Amino acid sequence: MKPASNPAADTSTSAQTTTTGGSAAVVALAMTLGNVCAYGFVVLAARSMIPASYGQVGALLGLLLVVDVVAVGLQANAAREAATHTGRGQTRRSLRRGLIALAALVVFGTAISPVVARVLDLDGPLPVVLTTLAAGFLAVSGSAVGILQGRERWTSFAAVQLSSGISRLVVGGGAILLWPTPTGALFGVAAGAAVPMTIAWLTVTNRVLADDREAPAPSEEPSTRSSALHDSHMLLALLVLSNCDVLLVRHVLEGHDSGLYAAGLIITKAVLFLPQFVIAVAFPSMVRSDSAQVVLKAAGVVVGLGLLIAGGVLLLPGLALTVVGGPKYEEVAGSLWAFSLLGTVLSLINVMVFRLIAHRRYAAVAPLWVGAACLAAEVLTTSSVSQVLTVTIATDTAVLLVLGWLTLRSRATT
Repeated sequence: MKPASNPAADTSTSAQTTTTGGSAAVVALAMTLGNVCAYGFVVLAARSMIPASYGQVGALLGLLLVVDVVAVGLQANAAREAATHTGRGQTRRSLRRGLIALAALVVFGTAISPVVARVLDLDGPLPVVLTTLAAGFLAVSGSAVGILQGRERWTSFAAVQLSSGISRLVVGGGAILLWPTPTGALFGVAAGAAVPMTIAWLTVTNRVLADDREAPAPSEEPSTRSSALHDSHMLLALLVLSNCDVLLVRHVLEGHDSGLYAAGLIITKAVLFLPQFVIAVAFPSMVRSDSAQVVLKAAGVVVGLGLLIAGGVLLLPGLALTVVGGPKYEEVAGSLWAFSLLGTVLSLINVMVFRLIAHRRYAAVAPLWVGAACLAAEVLTTSSVSQVLTVTIATDTAVLLVLGWLTLRSRATT
């Protein structure tokens, strides 16, 4: 069934709601600067710590990336509901889910921290506890940010996104300088995550709830609670599909070749993360409408950015090589355009996944898991960088086509 239209959401009188073009520019700038700051934290950690300690931090940040699907799922769930409801009760329920996730992550993370510390060969369980605490703060932040996203409060949304990166660099970086250990680094990450959480929470409670004061609170649908889990499940499958190649390549290629592939993926990740603002801005419209125009516009921007980067790689190969690591990675220079193509395909998969999440088409998780399993099996049969790249592009393209078909099919049956 087509989601109910909400005139109040469509014609928001908030001074923070801007035109689509202006919103995209503001969000794009904030998310880009935030990502740059977050990258700066990684560089600072690598330069300030001995390799053994930084290896532990890298593993914990990888763990945080996986657990962060809870936060992203809660954000998508809150944004979907905020785009179709303006009730104060709905806003409070979204915030409450974030608090429940925080408590659950901390309790569960503390319980399994000794096991995780042993598996990751850490010095102790405390860094694992701090990692799950950071994930809990991000979950609360995700719920609040989702409300801002769904209400199209783009100035506030952008401010939280920017504060996330800045606090990661300033607070997390400061902790590393004072305490250059895995525990110090993850303490800084957790403390840094508390900053955007606080900003997002205060913004929602002081502004959004104030605007909702006279609005009726809609009754909660039975499927509302489980939909947050389904959202996170789909995003976890997407995360596995997007990263299983780089995880397995170390097992099928020699160290030098796996390093070449990892360097090429720097271009892929740039193309993947650069258009994230497109999805953020388009998602509320995806929720309120099943029109193909919204998806086509988002996909068009993604393809345009991908072609722009691919063109830059071809026209300025020296600059592209510098970005991925310099002359020692020259062997992969001729394939960087293909890595940008891979990033474009993954970005389009992101667009389709969030379009399907917007309308709760959770059956789409099946092709994501099947695609990840097929890709893993294919990568294990390869023996060169070009073979891994070829099978990855081919498999991801197949998944994209299936998701595109599911998107069109869902519109036809709506």
